[in-house]
Amino acid sequence: MRDVSAVAAPLMWVTLLGAPPFAFIAFFAIRKMRSRVLLSSALLLISLLLVSWILSYFGFRFTNALVNMFWLAASYFVYCLLAASTLQIKFKPARYLVLGIAAGPICLGYILGTAGALVLLFIVGDMVRPPDHTEDLGAGLVCELTLTGIAGSSDYSVDLYESWPRVPFIRRRVAHSSVDPADVSFEDKTCADALKTFRRQRIGKG
Repeated sequence: MRDVSAVAAPLMWVTLLGAPPFAFIAFFAIRKMRSRVLLSSALLLISLLLVSWILSYFGFRFTNALVNMFWLAASYFVYCLLAASTLQIKFKPARYLVLGIAAGPICLGYILGTAGALVLLFIVGDMVRPPDHTEDLGAGLVCELTLTGIAGSSDYSVDLYESWPRVPFIRRRVAHSSVDPADVSFEDKTCADALKTFRRQRIGKG
C-alpha cells in the first residue's frame, strides 16, 4: 500500500492544485478555434465526464487501485476544462452564475490540497489501501474486508465485488458496509452479510 500511496497521494495533490490553471491555459489556447470545433469538443468532454460519473455511480472500478486514481485525476481535469469553457457563454449573468457553481468543487479541491493536505492524505490512503482479508465466494464474487481510518482505528469496511472473465481489469462493487465499532448503533458486518445483501438486491430486481 505504501508504494501505491507514494504515487497516488502526490498525483491527487498535483491534480487538485495544477489541473484548474492548466485547464484554463489550455482553454485560452484553443478558444480561437472554430465555434463548431469548440462545441464538438465541449460535447465530447461532457460525454466523457458523464460516462465516468455513471460508471462510478453504478459501482464500476478498475481492479488496479492506481489506475482508479489516474482515472479520477483525468476526470477532474476534464471537469476543469468544462468549467473553463463556461467563459464562452455570451450572456454575462448566466456566465457568472454557471462559472460560480462550477468553481465550487475546484475551491474545495484547493482547500484539500493546501490546508486540508493531511485529510487528503488519509482519504487517498483509504482509497488505495489493500484489503486485510479476502474471500472468494465463487460465481465471480469476491469479498474484501479493509481496515480504514488512521493507524490504530478499529473502523473497517466490507465490500463485495462482481467481476467477469472477459474483462478481468474491471469489477463492480455490488455491496458495501462501513463499520465503526465506537458507534452506539454498532453492528458487526461480515462477507456473509454482504452476500445476503447482494442476493436480496438481485431478488428485488427480479
